[in-house]
Amino acid sequence: MKIPIIVNWSLKGSNGGPYDPPETRRFKVSGEVHHSPRFADGERITTSYLVGISGIEINTFSGSVYHLGRPSDEYMEWCQANGYHIPTPDEPIKSL
Repeated sequence: MKIPIIVNWSLKGSNGGPYDPPETRRFKVSGEVHHSPRFADGERITTSYLVGISGIEINTFSGSVYHLGRPSDEYMEWCQANGYHIPTPDEPIKSL
């Protein structure tokens, strides 16, 4: 069985409350999914919170596993303009 892939994606963070420490932030991925038994090819989804990252593979709180393809151009530009990790094919998301 193929692992679904998310393309044209961006990372979405939860800011939590003003007194929450940064290490409690949680992240989701939003993008177009392909090869999923639950969604139509190209459907835009937002995952549940990420619980693991290994290279291009992400694991979510709900138990889903996805591969990450190319991020959105807008997300890449935002990362560069704001001094955040620029996604690469080997490390699309820096470890949580």
